[in-house]
Amino acid sequence: MKDRLRAKIWQVVERYLTEEETIHGLPHTRRAYSSFNLFRNSNPLVSNELLDALECAIVFHDVGYTISEENHAVRSAKILNELFQNELSDVQHQEWILYAIANHSTGLGGHEPRDEKDLCLALLVVFDHMDSIGAIGIYRIIKDWSSRIPLIPKGTDSLEEKVKYYLDYPEKITREQMIMKKNSILEFLIFDYCVTSEILSPVRSLLKSALKEEIQRRLEVMRDFIEDLCRIAILGRKS
Repeated sequence: MKDRLRAKIWQVVERYLTEEETIHGLPHTRRAYSSFNLFRNSNPLVSNELLDALECAIVFHDVGYTISEENHAVRSAKILNELFQNELSDVQHQEWILYAIANHSTGLGGHEPRDEKDLCLALLVVFDHMDSIGAIGIYRIIKDWSSRIPLIPKGTDSLEEKVKYYLDYPEKITREQMIMKKNSILEFLIFDYCVTSEILSPVRSLLKSALKEEIQRRLEVMRDFIEDLCRIAILGRKS
């Protein structure tokens, strides 16, 4: 992507997102973009056209969040489509970008990508999700959800065994199983930890060692925190 176009898309996105540290604000977008740069700098076996489309998708993937209660991924795609008709008409591979943004809340569901459009989506989900795991993921969940959800899940007999099982076998849990059942900070953290295996599977072969190591480091931080929180929850029930 040419520097002039890169500067332009950042200028446009700053009209829609704020500097507030929220789940979908500009700081989050910049961190997702940083993860993308780590991938791009590893000389991945993907085309320059895909990298350009992916870069644009990352910058704009959350622009619709603060405007409407509608599904923010779909809303973000609608906003960007309007921009493509006007000031961003020179952006290439608009179909790939709109598809990736509109579906980034669900991704490919663990399926292998069939074409570059699917690959753009699968990689966007990886870089978006990386900001949900590790220390920053813990911070985002505690900051945004702690006032609305309890520390200890209801009906959590054998909580420690359940948590250990999911952490040891993350492939046993999917978005579909957890997405409507998260009613505690602990469950949010477990979900973000476990779903990582699902969102990585379609593109694992493209991720070089630096990115794999970064994801593993974040997962270790998340796992330690989950285990500590689990022990606190159990002690709280016994006291």
